[in-house]
Amino acid sequence: MDAKLEQLETTLNNINVFNAGKKREEAVALLAKLLPEVESFQVETQRLRDTIAHERRNASFQREINADLCVRRSKSAA
Repeated sequence: MDAKLEQLETTLNNINVFNAGKKREEAVALLAKLLPEVESFQVETQRLRDTIAHERRNASFQREINADLCVRRSKSAA
């Protein structure tokens, strides 16, 4: 994906009055190739964010359970 982004950037940077039409079409074609990869990357990063949030909730819940068990054990030992 990085190479395609660099190619798009180069194409956009090389646009001038004389080649605007041709370079615009080239840039559009590059974007059309790049969009599915970007969308796939966004889906994957969202999945990872959701997984991390889920794991954090689980860890927090586990800490609460452990704290409750410790309190119960200390009460029963007394």
